[in-house]
Amino acid sequence: MRFLALTVLLIGSAVSAMAGTVPVPEVDASTGASAMALLSGGLLILRARKNRK
Repeated sequence: MRFLALTVLLIGSAVSAMAGTVPVPEVDASTGASAMALLSGGLLILRARKNRK
């Protein structure tokens, strides 16, 4: 489960790093995907820590 969480976090950060600059202040699909990946990865890590205690 920890491997899955770290993979999701890595993918989320890679998506935001690879996204180009957009001149319009809109939320595009890559930003949304990055946010969801980072959020779900963080929740997986918190869940794994809670189950270990």
